[in-house]
Amino acid sequence: MKSLEEILEMLVKELNESIPRIKNLKGDLVYYNEIMGTTSAFLVAVLGLHLEGKYEDWHSGKWMDDCLITKVILHEDRLVISAVAIWGVETDTSQWTEPLYFVIGLTERMTDGSNYTFLFGDENVDEIPYVDFRDDRTFWDGLERDWKYTITVRSGQYE
Repeated sequence: MKSLEEILEMLVKELNESIPRIKNLKGDLVYYNEIMGTTSAFLVAVLGLHLEGKYEDWHSGKWMDDCLITKVILHEDRLVISAVAIWGVETDTSQWTEPLYFVIGLTERMTDGSNYTFLFGDENVDEIPYVDFRDDRTFWDGLERDWKYTITVRSGQYE
């Protein structure tokens, strides 16, 4: 299994390769996964490793599958990704969904992966089964959240 640092490096590479495609977008997409390459898989892999290492209720039996990237915003100094994360538990074939928000710092329109924040889950709304989300893809729409997990890394260190 790859380390957090190795997966973060792959995520940063994908994000940097995606920036020109994001800049050339004309309008919004329903999902940004196609133009973002394998960003979605690397994004939740990094998140999963952070969760496992920092939060007792996110135990090693939980695993991240992927995410549907619902919004990408490129600012002068940061890249913002909103998504719906899909995860499972080793002993069960079911999967669940929760909202995900990711911000990574940019320097000269590139990122080095040293400054980023994950916001994941909603303290007031339980995860929903993927089969329910599949039938109502608007379930996690909206910006108001009481985020369950917050992971901030600055200069490669947890804050």
